[in-house]
Parts: sequence; C-alpha cells; structure tokens
Amino acid sequence: MSSMYRGKLSTGQQVLVKSLVAKGMSVRAAAKYMNAPYGQVRGYIEWLNSTTPQETPEVAADGPRVLIFDIEYGAMELFGWDPSVDYIGHYMVNRLGYILAWSAKWYREPEIFSGIVTSVESEDRDDKRIVEDLAKLLRTADIVIGHNVVKHDLKKTRGRILLHGLETLPPIRAIDTLTVARRDFGFDYNGMEPLLKLAGLNVPKKIGMDNWIKAMQGDSVALGLLNKYSIEDAQASEDLFEWMKPYVQRLIRMVDGPGWKCPICGSIDLVKRGEQKTQVSTFQRSQCSNCERYSRTKSLKTTRLELQPL
Repeated sequence: MSSMYRGKLSTGQQVLVKSLVAKGMSVRAAAKYMNAPYGQVRGYIEWLNSTTPQETPEVAADGPRVLIFDIEYGAMELFGWDPSVDYIGHYMVNRLGYILAWSAKWYREPEIFSGIVTSVESEDRDDKRIVEDLAKLLRTADIVIGHNVVKHDLKKTRGRILLHGLETLPPIRAIDTLTVARRDFGFDYNGMEPLLKLAGLNVPKKIGMDNWIKAMQGDSVALGLLNKYSIEDAQASEDLFEWMKPYVQRLIRMVDGPGWKCPICGSIDLVKRGEQKTQVSTFQRSQCSNCERYSRTKSLKTTRLELQPL
C-alpha cells in the first residue's frame, strides 16, 4: 500500500468494517454495530479510500448466476380467407404457438445446454417436457441475458409454464441486448443479425421458413437443424453482450463480495478515474482494466451536503 494503516482498529475489526460498509452500511452505523469509536472507524475508511484499488485486493465471492438463454418459438396455425387481414381473432386460431427448442449457457462457461421437442411432441405441439427442463435451469439463475429476452423469451416461457401448471419462476433480473442497443446506441438497425455483422461476430445460419414448417410438422432433419441454430444463437447472444458491455450506460452488478473489485467482472485491476458526483455527495470513480467498465465506491469521498439543490 502507499502507506501502512496506523490506526487502532485490530485486523479483525478492519475486516469486519470493510464487509459492513461493502454491504451498504454507513460508517456511523458500522461503528455502532462493532461497538467501536466512530472516529477510529471513519479514520480507517478514509485511509482505505485513499489507497489505490489495486493495493487492497480481496478474493471475489461467488457472484450472481448469469444465464444466457434463447428459445425458438413455433408459429400459430390459423384459418382465414384473406392473407392481408389486419387482425387475427382468437376464433381464427386453430392451434397456438409453442416452444420448439431452447438453448442456454452460463456466462463465460463453455458448456451449452439445449432442449428440443421430439417429432411426436412437435406434431402434437406438446412442449411440456422441454419447458419443464428450461424452467428448472431458470430457477437457478439470478440474471438472464438475451436479445429481446424480456418481451419474447421470458414472457413466452412464463406463459408456457403457466399453461402447463408448472412451478413458477422466481424474480429474475434481465439484461436485454435489444433494449440496450435502442437505449444507449444510435444504430440504424437493432436486430440481432445486423448487430452481429456490425460487430464482426459469427452470425448463426438461418434455416429458412421451409425448415421451420417442416420442424413444426415433426420432420427430424428439420428439428436437428433448428436445434443447431438455437445453440449457435445462445453463443451469439453472449458474444453480442461482451461486445456491448464496456459501453453500456447502466448495467446490473454481476459480482458479489466486499473489497476493491470490479462489480461486473470481479477483477481487482482497477484504476482511479476522477470522481462521481451526485446532487449531495462525491464518490471515488474507478475504471476496470479488464472489462473497461466504470464503477464507484459505496462510501463517500467527501462529507454529504446538508442541503440538496432544487
């Protein structure tokens, strides 16, 4: 460190106060909880904040479980007299859509999981088995990532879970790369394929509408092609997120644990980059040398103002 700590807190108290403050507790509340003099605790935190992030490394705790997933949804079967009809009533639907296939992978882990209906299940539009498998995986995730994952993949999956009377999903936070692209960047097109091409990333090979129809009719070859496409889609979703990640304006914390570490990738290779000022407070701002994301300390760098601007 740039200088040794010369205060009166014991090593055990130092570890405890870092843990309490990292969890969001104020310095005064931490001192009261520890039954330690406020001045000593504040002095230690001020000393800690004066050191560089690299100089106070700690082992990152296991972070939130982040799952990349994608579903392939079969089309509805309809009756109609005019192909240009503007509205399709429920009475015109012969058979509802269903999940043909899904694929998923844990963030930055190589293994890709997948599920696909059998020929008989596809003909019957019976996706209960693969939906149940997908739901079991989703129940272990804290965060999901995907392109249009909020309005399509999660919604469709929850709907199928409800229709099959399966156990409900817990609250899951989502990082939707479609929402991110529209919110943070001025791209001309925000679809997955044009974005992958723009980034120079691998684009999953489309199987064509004829193979989609064959897959819904139970053709085993078409189902195999669809399964391969779905698996490539999951990997492409992760690749797209990694490309965007350093430039996204707001991102969910993806690492747990106290100490100086990037809240996105867990790296301790951080560099101080100025200050983050709010209406009433000032915080130390740092940039991760690994993923290039910015973060700020939870504890104040300067005393909180008593008045807030109107």
